[in-house]
Amino acid sequence: MDERYSHIDDMIADYLTGNLSSEDGMCLKQWVEQSDENRRYFFNQVSVWTSMPALDDALYDKKRAFRLFQNRVKGTTARGRHIWMNITKYAAMLLLLAGVSYYCYTKGESDVKTNFSEIVVEAPRGSNTHLYLPDGTQVWLNAGSRIAYSQGFGVDDREVHLWGEGYFEVTPNKNLPLHVRTKNLHVQVLGTKFNFRDYESDLEAVVTLLQGKVLLNNLLRKEKDVVLTPDNRAVLNKKNGLMKVENSVAVNARDWTNGYLFFNEETLSDILGRLERSYDVEFVVSHDSLLNIRFYGSFMKQEYNIHDVIDALSSTGKFHYKIDGKKIMLYK
Repeated sequence: MDERYSHIDDMIADYLTGNLSSEDGMCLKQWVEQSDENRRYFFNQVSVWTSMPALDDALYDKKRAFRLFQNRVKGTTARGRHIWMNITKYAAMLLLLAGVSYYCYTKGESDVKTNFSEIVVEAPRGSNTHLYLPDGTQVWLNAGSRIAYSQGFGVDDREVHLWGEGYFEVTPNKNLPLHVRTKNLHVQVLGTKFNFRDYESDLEAVVTLLQGKVLLNNLLRKEKDVVLTPDNRAVLNKKNGLMKVENSVAVNARDWTNGYLFFNEETLSDILGRLERSYDVEFVVSHDSLLNIRFYGSFMKQEYNIHDVIDALSSTGKFHYKIDGKKIMLYK
């Protein structure tokens, strides 16, 4: 272990009690950012401290404890008086610990977010990424996607921002819903499995629910929130702001996590964006009218290269293509 981090528990204790120096603060920040394991350890420690006031309120009745102490030592000898002094001293220590824990509770919630920066995870073009959020929620990011969340995630909120496509298997917490936001849609969940696709260049944003229940808030157009149930998907037209809910074979929406490319009546515009990110190529389209054509298909990336996929789509007769290195031109 790096010698700088040999006293990491002492640094965390100093942080929680407000005694952390600026030098140790930078060291702790670097250690937390090194790995998911370190982040989980840190926030486990924070959660223990912040839970102490709740335990004190529930289990420690100071007046009742005082009466019990008095009854226990009433009529005792000098030795008893000595015991009473010790009890009083330890009771004072307990009160001090309760005060420190309350300070940590009120100060910790605000300081966690200010002292620690935002965490950003990206999946580069041509590959996917799998990660765990601090609460145990699993996220798969499709190629060319990223998410961001505060290092205070799970302290008093669970919120992530998504750019691109992610498949989520959410750890249940009825007291702290998970919020996933993009520029166009806000999804609120308790514990569920769903796929959320909203790339900047796509004409549509799509949320598909596999398990549980999610609440959708359209950020482009004021309308009543939408509740999805399993095997439903919501499709948001980003041009006019209209959102519709339709039946879907939801399990297909997460096929990309297993290396498949699945197109469910999607526009060619959105399909080309996915192919660019998956195969790291560039498309040039001669006529905009081609972009609104919809296709249905499924391909295994390990078995089909970009030439195979484009050849299969063009076999419908709806467009022709020409390939020049990594540039692919589509025309009528």
